[in-house]
Amino acid sequence: MKTKRIVSLVLVFLILLSTFSFDLKASDAINNEDVFTEDNEEKLLEENTEEESLGAIEPSNVPSDEGLGEESSEEVNEEADEATVSFDNNWTYFEDGVDPSLTPGSNMWAFGQYNKDAATKTGQASFGSKEGKEYVKDGFTTKTLLRHYLDDGKTVPTYFFVKKFNVDDTMSLWNKSLKFDLAYDDAVIVYLNREVIYKANVPDAGYSQSVEYGCKEKVGKPVKAEVSIPFSDLQGKLTSSVNYLAVELHQYSEKSSDIYFDMQNIRFEDEAQEATSEDEFATPVLTIGSNPSERNFTWYNKVNAAGYVEVKEFGDSEGEIFAAEANENNRKEGFVNYKAHISGLYPDTEYELTYWNGEEGEKSDPISFRTAKEGDFQFFLVGDPQIGASGNKESDAQGWDKTLNIMKKRMTDEGTNFAFLLSAGDQINSYSSNEDEYVGFTERDGLKGMTLAPVIGNHDGENATRNGFFEHYTLPEFGNKDRADYAYVYNNTLFISLDSTYGVHQAEHNDFVKKTVEKYKDKVDWKVLTFHHAIYSVASHAVDEDILKRRQYIPQLVKDNGIDAVLMGHDHVYVRTHLMDGTEPIIEWKDGLEGNAPSEYINPKGALYITANSGSGSKFYTIKKEKFDYAAVQNQERVPNYSEISVTDNTFKVVTYRTSDNTKHTNN
Repeated sequence: MKTKRIVSLVLVFLILLSTFSFDLKASDAINNEDVFTEDNEEKLLEENTEEESLGAIEPSNVPSDEGLGEESSEEVNEEADEATVSFDNNWTYFEDGVDPSLTPGSNMWAFGQYNKDAATKTGQASFGSKEGKEYVKDGFTTKTLLRHYLDDGKTVPTYFFVKKFNVDDTMSLWNKSLKFDLAYDDAVIVYLNREVIYKANVPDAGYSQSVEYGCKEKVGKPVKAEVSIPFSDLQGKLTSSVNYLAVELHQYSEKSSDIYFDMQNIRFEDEAQEATSEDEFATPVLTIGSNPSERNFTWYNKVNAAGYVEVKEFGDSEGEIFAAEANENNRKEGFVNYKAHISGLYPDTEYELTYWNGEEGEKSDPISFRTAKEGDFQFFLVGDPQIGASGNKESDAQGWDKTLNIMKKRMTDEGTNFAFLLSAGDQINSYSSNEDEYVGFTERDGLKGMTLAPVIGNHDGENATRNGFFEHYTLPEFGNKDRADYAYVYNNTLFISLDSTYGVHQAEHNDFVKKTVEKYKDKVDWKVLTFHHAIYSVASHAVDEDILKRRQYIPQLVKDNGIDAVLMGHDHVYVRTHLMDGTEPIIEWKDGLEGNAPSEYINPKGALYITANSGSGSKFYTIKKEKFDYAAVQNQERVPNYSEISVTDNTFKVVTYRTSDNTKHTNN
């Protein structure tokens, strides 16, 4: 029987990087180092303010306010006329903190069925209030003042807005998307005829009733989003008669200082992508395959033609060509989305990849990548790059570039054998698939030739807006087509990636993990679980309701399936737990000194949980003052981090680095 070992190392210096590490070893061993340095000169807001600013999502290329029924030419054909839908400027709304449904709790209000005693009002967007007065701040204005306080002095928990519109023939809209420009503070749910079609900043666990406080994250000012919902997501909801577009707006808490809702430019607009004869490639990315001999590749192009990927060994004149699937109905306007599955790769081999569209299309510049050797290998771990979270996408991308470039250089150092980069969720910030943020994350020189294994995070997509993640990243087969649960094996290690977004999914997770572990039983030395929402952390999200719900079942799932290490993000802080036996921490301090976490565990009796800090520096959270018994090491220096994880047959070692050269941090 192999000896299992978990090791924590003290901080050391590597090149220009200071590191602090901890290491596990055993037939499944783990080692972990952490490094942190003050490198971010931007002013960072503390989450202990009542309303933390997370940076408004700035829409790019906001559509002009054109009349939906207007045509650019004088001639209006019959087909276009049939597809015209007009939206009234007025909203029916309710601001008394009472569910206006004909039957309370039925959501009938979102279908125009109101209780006869409901206090109905009419007004035009934008709606808002700042401590009972008009909201006029940061470029936002108020056209209709909302009631802010109830008679007991508490804020109104939920506001309800309804707009009626007619559609003569739903199939005349088959190639169109429902689009609108949205601004909200704090959380919003959009309905079409009682069915949810969009939500943002809603707690993962949702709401137990329609009139309820709460949101996923505090909002400092209204968040903007350009929303586009394809016809495929409207089918079965949209009717060829009267329809109701409805909005449920939730306040953060009973003491919140403001509320805001605006929806403009509501329209049905063509989904069709215009094919062009000129190539314009965008956001190409190489992603993990189900085993070391496979990869996946995704790109966008304005040319609508058959897609191809050629992979050849470096120096060869030709290689194997793989056909790509095309998706014209995607969220990047004017582009077609292409996905290719690559197989037959050999270990320790350098390849060149080119891609193109059309039989005679012009090929892209070659992308070089190298597969890892068999046996011992390494991979990188980052948490929450979340491009756009600071409110400055360019600055966030620069921070991400710095981290990528450091990792890219490490890949060329003698004695290394890096296989891929695991990003633990929230690659971008905007829920509505902001393409500028995808460019800021994906279209980076440092990421070229690196294999990415992305975990879906809550900022990567919720509800209808999840499509952006599925379009940009081609991944191994999902356990469920609607959820990003997937698994892959690299050398001797099984990686299971769970989709922890859009609710709590205990049954699906238990089933997927159990089946996956059984499939690879006796074929791997290590089992690693990864998902976005850290269940053992110490900052802003540590005691969120949805986190506590996940904490009720995931530790048992980990124990029952013999998981060795759990890699997470979401809380924008570094945390390493004690070994966890289910939900119970096995508390052990070196030399009996509390706070002096061991650097090594031999034959560990539990699993280790790691929460990764931000890989770009776009956002950090402050460690809470209360004590968390499960935390062995916690660190927040508000500087981007990344981890190098080295795997042998009996060692799993994690070393975490600052991306700047600051004074050495003492292992706590």
